[in-house]
Amino acid sequence: MTTTYSILEEYYYNYYRYYKHKMPNVDVRVVLFGTITAISVFQYISWMTSYNTAIQYMVQNSKYRTAAKEEAKQRGVWVEKRKQKKFKTKEDLKQEEEDLIRSIIEEKMDIRGGYQKPVLTDVLWMQMILLPYYIYKFFHFQVSWIYNYTIMKKAYTEEDKIYLICKNLGIKPVAWDMQSDKSKYECVHRELWIKSNAQVYIAEKQEEMKAKMADDPRMKRYRRWMNKGGPGRITFDED
Repeated sequence: MTTTYSILEEYYYNYYRYYKHKMPNVDVRVVLFGTITAISVFQYISWMTSYNTAIQYMVQNSKYRTAAKEEAKQRGVWVEKRKQKKFKTKEDLKQEEEDLIRSIIEEKMDIRGGYQKPVLTDVLWMQMILLPYYIYKFFHFQVSWIYNYTIMKKAYTEEDKIYLICKNLGIKPVAWDMQSDKSKYECVHRELWIKSNAQVYIAEKQEEMKAKMADDPRMKRYRRWMNKGGPGRITFDED
């Protein structure tokens, strides 16, 4: 038995040495470099695709097209394009109009919520390069906050009020940017940077949502359906 194990051990050892010799030596640094680069490229392409999708939606939307045309007319560029009708085909004119509308929409619209124009500093490679700066920025923010608001008891700046509102409501700055002006005004007017005010606000919104769901015809039908037994159950009688 011992002889058998020794033979197997020697066999697998030689097998390992053979394939280790045959397999190419790959530098781990090259693998890491390639992986990070691939992720960074994928991120940028994905973000650019989302951005172009949002812009294309606005270009095709009558509301944004009309606003862009009015802006072009105010600038005088829309008239200039129309004057060139004698020298260009309908296809060329249509393409130029589309390009003009798109350029004005890109210039005027502040797209947020994950559809904004990608920035190279947001990709993984740049994030890793800028990591020391972000660490410094984080600690600088914490120290400044403690000094200004805990030690010196200063009044919050408007920017810091928004930061606290987002923190108290449990939302990200991107979500705040997507809120309507009316909703933002309500949050600031009710001083939601104060935690107790934010808790009351959250409770009110939860009650409003419950009332809305209670009056929703679809939810009423769902509750009636569940009261009648829901989707039903499959049971197996044991013999």
